Amino acid sequence: MLRKRIISVGSLIAFVVAGGGFVAGYWSMTVPSVVILGFLFFKVYGSLFIASNFYIRTFCKGDRNGGSIAITFDDGPEPENTVRILKILKEKNVKATFFCIGKKVRDAKSLVRQINEEGHLIGNHSFNHGKWFDLQSAQKMREELKMTDDAIALAISKKPKLFRPPYGVTNPNLAAAVRDDYQAIGWSIRSYDTVSSDKDKLWKRVTKKLKGGDVVLFHDRCEATIEMLPRFIDHVSEVGLRIVPLDQMLNVKPYA
Repeated sequence: MLRKRIISVGSLIAFVVAGGGFVAGYWSMTVPSVVILGFLFFKVYGSLFIASNFYIRTFCKGDRNGGSIAITFDDGPEPENTVRILKILKEKNVKATFFCIGKKVRDAKSLVRQINEEGHLIGNHSFNHGKWFDLQSAQKMREELKMTDDAIALAISKKPKLFRPPYGVTNPNLAAAVRDDYQAIGWSIRSYDTVSSDKDKLWKRVTKKLKGGDVVLFHDRCEATIEMLPRFIDHVSEVGLRIVPLDQMLNVKPYA
C-alpha cells in the first residue's frame, strides 16, 4: 500500500525535483530559493500526510481526554473476511466504521446491508481505489464518489458523508471534488496491516502508543488483522479505554 501511495504522487514529486534543480541553478537568490524549495516540499508533505490538513480539513483523532477510540476498516467489503470481522465485533459488542470501495459494494450489497443492520457505519472510499486516483481531475473524482454513494444508497438507503481518500493522499483536485459534501476522515494510528502478515508485530504496532481519541486504521482483507482483532479489543478495555462509533467520538454526521 505504501508503494502505491508513493507512486500515486509521482508527478508531484517530479515537479518538486524539477523545482529543486531550478533553485539550485539560481542559488545566488538565497532567500527566495529557500522559500520556493520549502514551499514545494511542504506541498508534497501536505499531499502525503493526511493529518497535515493542507488541502482538506480532515478529522484524524478525537478528544485525547475522552477515554475512547474508534476503529475503522478500509478496502472492503470482502465476502469472507468482512463476515469474519463482523462476527468478532458482534461477539465483543463493538461498533466500527467500514470505508468501502464502490465496485465491491455493488457486488456485495447483502453484506453491506449486514454491516449497516449490525450497527456499524459505512463510508465512501472511492469507486475503484485505483493507484492513479489522485491524479484524476476533480470531475472524475466526483464521478467516482457519486458512483460509490449510489451503490451504498442502493444497499442501505443512506448516502454517506464520511470519506477516506485512497492511500490518504490529498491534493487541490480532491479538495474541489469533496467540497462541502463530505467529511474527510484520516487516522492517528496506522496499522500497516497491508504490509505485515505477523499478527504479533501488528498487535504491538497498534497498541504501543494507543491513547484516548485515536482513530485506528485496519483493512478488511488482511488475515493478520482478523487474527489479532479479538486480542486488540480486549486490550483496549484492559487499559481503561472503550471503542465507540466514529461519529460519536468525532461528533460528525455520518450520512446525508
